[in-house]
Amino acid sequence: MVPPQTPVAAPVRLTGAQALAQLFEQRDGKRQVQARLGRSSLRIGQDVLDLAVLSDRSGYVYVALAGSDNQSLTLLFPNELDNNNRIEKDQQLLLPRPHWPVKAAGPAGTDTLLVMVADGPRHWKALPKDPGSPFARSLNDLQGRARLGALLGNAAAGACRPLAGQACSDAYGAVLVTVEEKP
Repeated sequence: MVPPQTPVAAPVRLTGAQALAQLFEQRDGKRQVQARLGRSSLRIGQDVLDLAVLSDRSGYVYVALAGSDNQSLTLLFPNELDNNNRIEKDQQLLLPRPHWPVKAAGPAGTDTLLVMVADGPRHWKALPKDPGSPFARSLNDLQGRARLGALLGNAAAGACRPLAGQACSDAYGAVLVTVEEKP
């Protein structure tokens, strides 16, 4: 007699915001990262994102976006136009920089941003590039979320040099912020 097989549960479908919240929950809570939006709502096709980042530690800034369409997760920073993502302790970093503005593109709804400051650099170019865009993008599916999570959660191999005084740590601080896109 063959024992009955236990049915395998289908993976839970997460929203992009929930996927970023999972990464946020893995942060080191002792690290303080602040992100202040210039505007809490943006008019689609008119307004641009304006974000100020501050950290209590030096490190590398990463900004991931779960858009209001809930179809993809986008790494806004660093990107193909700007990979200088180093931040110094207690020094404000303004994003996006003037040569790569991010205009609200819709649809109407809530965008969620995960802003993290990591001890070590991440190998962000491992994510597929969005065609016609400087940004890396990962689909909001099980494989895409795993790819983004692995990338943001782990320092790039060979990125640290302990003898040179560089931290060899996967630790990061993070904050979640939301912005409304309106017609």
